[in-house]
Amino acid sequence: MKKALFHFLTKHRNKAINKFIQGKLDFISDAHLNINNDHKTNGELWIQKKAIDKDFKVFFDVGANKGEWSKNLLSLSPDIKVYAFEPNPDVFFKLDELSHLSNLAASQLALADSEGEEEFSINLSNSIFSSFYRRTDFTESQTIKVEKIRGDSYCELKDINKIDFLKIDVEGFEFSVLNGFLKKLKSNEISLIQFEYGVMNIHSRTFLKDFYDLLIPFGFKVGKLFPTSIEFLEYDYSMENFKWANYVAVHSSVLNKFI
Repeated sequence: MKKALFHFLTKHRNKAINKFIQGKLDFISDAHLNINNDHKTNGELWIQKKAIDKDFKVFFDVGANKGEWSKNLLSLSPDIKVYAFEPNPDVFFKLDELSHLSNLAASQLALADSEGEEEFSINLSNSIFSSFYRRTDFTESQTIKVEKIRGDSYCELKDINKIDFLKIDVEGFEFSVLNGFLKKLKSNEISLIQFEYGVMNIHSRTFLKDFYDLLIPFGFKVGKLFPTSIEFLEYDYSMENFKWANYVAVHSSVLNKFI
């Protein structure tokens, strides 16, 4: 009886210790990878301030959702212009409420590498996961059609010559958005790009390597965003872990401002 009790306690004690150790390892791993979607602490607010300090004036918020990123940005400076895009009608009205601000232009459009209508999956439980790619682990969703426009076409319509900061958070559709800006990229008219990489890249069949291959030839240096820095990295296959992260591509013309 005593022997059985000893084995029982030892087994469960070991399970508790292993769980504790695994929890610590997960915490360390998350911190190292900067798996943190709070824009105030994960580096997004830091890079906004850094960009404004360097006299960046024109910002694109692609995949704006309710406009938190844009609101933060606008609170930092009155001397900037923000173009915000959100195709989901369920949250666009929140973004549109900011349109009374003269330095924000909100559009119920999706930026893409082609134009016209396309089916879009709205996540009913959490709008931030709405995407052109439907996740099979989210059952509460509905499909609607949304209007797409290429970034280059939008810039021509609005007579936008240069984009200082292009932020893209579109749940796996980031690479398509970038391909809609090929004219701007070729003419060196985008200075700084922030894009998300993670599990949705599995659904869109795009790799981190695709972003490196697209952006490096246009004079960009690519790195991972951390709370108060950018860790510039040469591409390596081991980076394809599909762990959520924000990456930043800085054009060589402004690189010294972000090192």
